[in-house]
Amino acid sequence: MTVLARMTAWAKDDTLIKLLFDHLRNLGLCGVFAYAGIWSWQNARSFYWYPVSVILCLLTGFLVALNQWHLQYRLTDRGVSKKLHVVFAIFYGLIAFVVLEALVER
Repeated sequence: MTVLARMTAWAKDDTLIKLLFDHLRNLGLCGVFAYAGIWSWQNARSFYWYPVSVILCLLTGFLVALNQWHLQYRLTDRGVSKKLHVVFAIFYGLIAFVVLEALVER
């Protein structure tokens, strides 16, 4: 199947496109949790805020991993090739890295 034929099939059945954009939106929400964790660590006024910061950062890591596993599972369920799995994983990892790097440098 050619690339154009695959894209046409995906356009007709838009669940894959919705899946990808849903997971990108979820990455944005994970960025909010990461920002809250880093901000609360940097602006902690008492010792009690540090555990909250750590919990938020750990929750961010868990949610990003869960989101990635769900995406891989759904791609396998949709019959997407292994090469495309690798492309999505690299793309997803780059987005997560850029978001987290921007938050840490803030």
